[in-house]
Order: sequence, then C-alpha cells, then structure tokens
Amino acid sequence: MFFTFRVNIALLALGIPPDGIRAQFRQTMEWAGQRAGNSPQEVAIWIASQLPLATRPDINPGPLKRWVRARRIDPQSSEMREALGNLGLQA
Repeated sequence: MFFTFRVNIALLALGIPPDGIRAQFRQTMEWAGQRAGNSPQEVAIWIASQLPLATRPDINPGPLKRWVRARRIDPQSSEMREALGNLGLQA
C-alpha cells in the first residue's frame, strides 16, 4: 500500500496523473517493480515510458536529477537507460 502511494507521488512529480493510467497495468507494474527491488521512482519512470506516445503527457524532467542525487534511480541500469531513452530524457 505504501509502495503504491510512493509510486503515485513519483508519477505526479513527473506530471502524470496516476488515475489516467489503467489500474490493472499500474498495479502489475508496481508489483513487478517492487518484487524486483526497484524504487517507486524507478517504477514511475518505467510506467511513464510504457504509455502510448499519443497519450503520453509532457514529462517533467525536473525530479530526475534529484532522484539520481538521492540514489532513488540508477541511470546506469539497463532498465532505466531504456526507459529514459523511450521518454527522450537523460538523468
């Protein structure tokens, strides 16, 4: 429950309203990310990278540098490089 809350906060920080994402998809991604040991911020970035281009809002890149400094995301991991690349962002 707390992990879900933190993912939703991270999505909001990126400028993505969590309620605009299908609940089943979001829950599956949260579950998989938590089981894999990912942070809520990493899960939020991965979810954002999987949204269809036509419905993907403008992503706010501001939180990325803070999350890297706080070690909440690992921009060198293959998953994060792929997700950030899909979003056209660099941390």
